[in-house]
Amino acid sequence: MKSKKSDFGPNRDIISGLPEDLLCHILSFLPIEDSALTSLLSKKWRYLFAFRPNLDFDGSVYYNDIDGNIRWSFIEFVNRVLELQGDSTVNKFSLMCGHGVVRSEFVIEWILNVLRRGVNDLDLRITLDEGCLPSKIFESKSLVRLRIESGNVYGIDLEHVSLPKLKTLSLNRVMLGDAGDCFHKLTSGCHVLEEYLVGNASDFLKGICNVQILYLSASTLEVLTFCCKPVPVFNNLIHLTVETRYNVGWESLPTLLKNCPNLETLVFDGLHHKYTIKCGDVDGCLCKISGEVPTCLSSSPVKALKVLRFGETGIEENQIELIKHFLETMPRLEKLTVHYDTSIDDDLIKVSSQLNNFAREASPNCEIHVISDRLLN
Repeated sequence: MKSKKSDFGPNRDIISGLPEDLLCHILSFLPIEDSALTSLLSKKWRYLFAFRPNLDFDGSVYYNDIDGNIRWSFIEFVNRVLELQGDSTVNKFSLMCGHGVVRSEFVIEWILNVLRRGVNDLDLRITLDEGCLPSKIFESKSLVRLRIESGNVYGIDLEHVSLPKLKTLSLNRVMLGDAGDCFHKLTSGCHVLEEYLVGNASDFLKGICNVQILYLSASTLEVLTFCCKPVPVFNNLIHLTVETRYNVGWESLPTLLKNCPNLETLVFDGLHHKYTIKCGDVDGCLCKISGEVPTCLSSSPVKALKVLRFGETGIEENQIELIKHFLETMPRLEKLTVHYDTSIDDDLIKVSSQLNNFAREASPNCEIHVISDRLLN
């Protein structure tokens, strides 16, 4: 009786018999350069490496080439893989390349390619000789995770930000556009953001330090407290708006105000102050809990102070005291405008009277205006 030949004999290629989708998944665990070597195995394997769901390209190993041949081989390799993939879906696209490896036009083309194909994980660690990364990065409807670490890259335009699925955002040494509210646009355009990492917000601020008008959201204020050392000088800044919230401290404000030597108008969007351990330091906050006079206010060049949404949820105990403190310590203040959220004339008159009494003692040359938008309407 003849024995049946085993399907698992020594000559049986079990791996090649697996479904192509599974083979592509297996190849995704190898460096893409190594997985490309499988194209030599047989016709079936020739293009399988290119259809792996995760693409990780590392151009740093090509840096030391003298005549540029290896550099071009890297560019051609990336181009070839993306060409073979066509319009197929890509889950992750990771690109690492340092100075002199890839020209900016190639990088931009590759990024736009995977964005069009619905990439959900984009990891860019690049240094370009010139040019900037495309603003389309911040308009992706598919991105769930975004990491950018760059150097020598011009500011990225943030005119429109819409990242409805983004949960993790990591920025390190990234320059954004010149718009003063770009950080606010960035955070407000990520509606489901769960994790936000900034290597050092100082690099971000350096990219916008020449603006004349700046809006800082409460979230931005908190980021600056923990991730910004040192704060750059804003020589051109003349108008600063700061949004405040109950759960966010003001620790980063003293240093920021010190570094705005030509600031003329300071606006508080809400006047919600959170007491922290820093409030006990001379320059740790803008409040007066320590009994000392914060030098950031004593030397303030601000001429116009405005408070928006005052009393929106009822007047907090310390809000009047804070405004009184500002009147006492800001030597060049010429005008204070408080937008009181009330529809009651008597409340408006009471607050106006209190502030004018403070002004007569502390800032006799300062005009006080308490306005109710409700009563005006």
